Parts: sequence; C-alpha cells; structure tokens
Amino acid sequence: MKNILHKRVLLFDMDGVLVDVSASYHKAVIETVKHFTNAHVTADEIQTIKEKGGYNNDWDLSEALIIQYGMNIEKGKITAKFNNLYRGTDRTKGFIHNENWIMSINTLKRIYRDNILGMVTGRPRAEAEYVLGKNSAAQYFDVVITMEDCPEGRGKPDPYGINLALERLGKRKAIYFGDSIDDMKAARRAGIQVIGVLPPDSKSDKLPAILRSNGAKTILNNINEIEGVLV
Repeated sequence: MKNILHKRVLLFDMDGVLVDVSASYHKAVIETVKHFTNAHVTADEIQTIKEKGGYNNDWDLSEALIIQYGMNIEKGKITAKFNNLYRGTDRTKGFIHNENWIMSINTLKRIYRDNILGMVTGRPRAEAEYVLGKNSAAQYFDVVITMEDCPEGRGKPDPYGINLALERLGKRKAIYFGDSIDDMKAARRAGIQVIGVLPPDSKSDKLPAILRSNGAKTILNNINEIEGVLV
C-alpha cells in the first residue's frame, strides 16, 4: 500500500455514485416485483421508497414494494429471483452486464495520486469486484468494504462499514460520497464529512434537500465534479 500518513481519505458508495445501476439493480427490482405481483413499478416509486431510508439493500427494497402491492412472499424466493435477474443464469444474461462506470478513469487516477481512496458498499463482494475489475478500477481503491464485511443488520445507515474502512486504513477523518439518505446518516454517525451525489437516474426534486437535511455539506450533480470540492 502507498504511503498514507499525510493523505486525505475519500470513501465512496458504489451504486449511483461510481456506477449507473438504473439498467441493472433497479431493473432487477422492477422485474422482481413484476414477477410476483404483475405490477409495473416505476423508477419514481423506487426513488420514493429509497428516500424514506432503510432500504440500502435492494432485496429489502424489492420485498417492501411487493408488500406495498399486497403480496406476502418468502424473502428467500424474492432474493433468488432478484439474483437470477441481476447475475444471470446458465441460460440468461444478467442485468449486471448493463452497468456503466460513471467516474472518468483519468479523474480517478488524478485523485488517487493525492488521496487515499476507499469504497463502502452494500453490494456482495463478488459483485463489487466484478465491476471494479471490468472497469480497470480495482487498483485505485486502498480498501473495499462490502456486504460480507458487515454483521447482519449493520449495513448502512449503520456506520459499521465506514468505521471498518477507517480502522483498516488507520485513519479517523474522511469524506464520504453517497447518493442516499442512508449514506448521509452512516457518514454522520461515523463522525465524518459527507457530500451528496445525485444518481444519474434520479428525477427527484426532493433528493438534494433530503441529502442536505441529513448532513451533506454540498451536492454534486455527478461524481465527475469531485475535483471542484477537493480544494
């Protein structure tokens, strides 16, 4: 690992910040709900629930929408259907292949030169590593915290993952970049600064105010604006 003694720590959420998941995770939510309820969920409905907080995990989000449409389905069945859609099967291509990396690699290289970078995501490790590898970005993150690193029930908005990242880096101060109310709450509870990033598929007029009211120092329209706040 590079010499990190005097470098600033920048921690990132993955989905909606570094990766556009509108045609992957969000599509898997929509198709999972449709499979069990025959309801056609919209992106706005997904965003409205996420803005309430507590749905950082898309399995939980899918279940909440299914319940909202009047169905009570075993969680294991919801998770299995979601995973088949997102990851794919022997006969179908998964939605994970639809994802697009958002941050310019040149920007990533520049900020990595002067900062310590880490990721704290609710994704399973295999899914996070796949996207990092596919986009040649893994080498720029000094620590990556995923679902498996956090005990059950300790995902965001719990600060466990952020605190674990800081512990592994031997640091206590950082800036966290996230796109949801759960990101803001987790960073604040960890006692670090947080900056909101608007996800590429969000059309919510409420989201900037929600992020600010929950601790965001400022709001970026896109993570590629990051160098403007690192002064």
